[in-house]
Amino acid sequence: MSCLAISLWPSQAQASHFNVTFYDQDRYYWDLFSYYWYWNNGTIDAFDGWGRATINGTQYRPTSYPYYYREYSNRGARSANNPTYNGFQVQARVYVPSSGNPDSRNYGRTIWNVRNTSGSPRNLNFRIYGNLGSDGATRITRTSDGNTSWSTSDTWLATDDYSNGGGDPSLSFIYRNAGGRAPSSVRRSGDNLYIDWNNVRVAGNATVTFMLFTTQNRNQAASFSEAQRIVNLPTEVLANLTTAERRQLINFGMGAAVQNLAFTVSNNTTPELRATWNLSSRVTARAQLYENSRIPEGGDACSGGSVISTQNLAANTRFTYTWTNTNNWNRLKRGTSYCVKVTATDSGNANASRAVNLNSAIGSLASDIDQYAPSIRATARFNAQAGYQTYMDLYGSANCTGTRIQRVNIAWNATSHTANFSGDSIRRNTSYCIKVINGFASRNFSIGTVNAEPRDYPSSLTYILGRLRAVDGDGEDFEDDLDDAITHVTVAKAYWDARTQDGAFEDFNDVAMNWGPSFRRAVRAIKSMSSARRNDAPRALKTYETDLAAAI
Repeated sequence: MSCLAISLWPSQAQASHFNVTFYDQDRYYWDLFSYYWYWNNGTIDAFDGWGRATINGTQYRPTSYPYYYREYSNRGARSANNPTYNGFQVQARVYVPSSGNPDSRNYGRTIWNVRNTSGSPRNLNFRIYGNLGSDGATRITRTSDGNTSWSTSDTWLATDDYSNGGGDPSLSFIYRNAGGRAPSSVRRSGDNLYIDWNNVRVAGNATVTFMLFTTQNRNQAASFSEAQRIVNLPTEVLANLTTAERRQLINFGMGAAVQNLAFTVSNNTTPELRATWNLSSRVTARAQLYENSRIPEGGDACSGGSVISTQNLAANTRFTYTWTNTNNWNRLKRGTSYCVKVTATDSGNANASRAVNLNSAIGSLASDIDQYAPSIRATARFNAQAGYQTYMDLYGSANCTGTRIQRVNIAWNATSHTANFSGDSIRRNTSYCIKVINGFASRNFSIGTVNAEPRDYPSSLTYILGRLRAVDGDGEDFEDDLDDAITHVTVAKAYWDARTQDGAFEDFNDVAMNWGPSFRRAVRAIKSMSSARRNDAPRALKTYETDLAAAI
């Protein structure tokens, strides 16, 4: 009996006359072993019998020689007969394109048309399975969720051996889309893959169709790109499918495909985010904007974040939608990534996603401390409109650590903002820092220290006079201005002392007009110091000007 079994069940090595062979545009080899209807070996050693099917537990195979007939202008084949398994009649077909888009031309497509021959509804358990040529080196390189954990929520799977770009081709398997029925279970065991749909209810005398795309690629990145395109069912991957087959598909929804989705920062100043896309047929669409969301490397869906806008759009084939901050809606924050998910809102619910970064607009911060008040005045400048949730936060530390003292809101459309901090917010002998928060971005600016109680007017005159006399201006361009400043401060002090010493006007402190001669000289001293700085005097003179003005 064993000898008879061998003669009736040809092995792969003995069955070259059962092979139907094709080459795709990039010369990947596709060899259908028609006796059991699976991809036999592929390029190098891509497969060891992949793409088999079982019908309620029974392995599918044509039962009538020559087992296949070529079709689709010799780019495909169909089973020579349609065997029946427990009341389900099955026809199988394969197709390999001769050319196509760079991301959808290295695939073999298999479909199984399964007809319930009884007049009553029946449940169907359908399995796609097989073995890969990567053998013990098989590993999952990516799934549609962007990770390497294969689950029923995924729509495609990519595998490879341990050599990315070497060894066997990098593979991907696209077995459903968002609009299709999810498998009941998926499983990998070594270099074997199993995909099961259980309890598929098939009406009496009705037909259902299952479809599988298998790709061979030069490296893993190419296998991901091909899977990401095919899963959206662009027109070219549906070539030669009949209208009935499209309608009968179980694991793929045949709604409109989302094509050519682009997402950009179309205007950084406002800012604006713009999405453009096409649909393969005229249907309605939904665009959802996710804040602080990204697409993981190798993935094709928005991950993380929260939806801040949902737009339901009228039926069309070409779409553009722009999100921009306005008085009525200004939710765009800076310093984070935004992701758009576009869905064709028909029976297929096909979707696609793209992400962009919206950068921070923080430019600079200028500040000064009034040591006498005391108070802090700070002006934040931005290189574009600030955007949503922008603030200036004051901290009582040199590096913006500790508890925030005060927050100042900045308008979404501001390009600069000046804040004044005073009163209970400001304490002496304390260093201060301002954190400018720009959405999800921030930057710290050290302000300086509010000192102890400053000197009064006569003490300031004495101090500044001493500092000016210490400046060496001999022979310098600023010598005359420096001398003038020294003279003015000297006279201002003399006037003050003369008016406040014993024997001066007894009501001096109550008669402001008697302060005038000293103050006028002090103002002239400030002007002379400013003039000296314009002639390259030491920058410290600016501090003396500020202190004297505050003392006055």
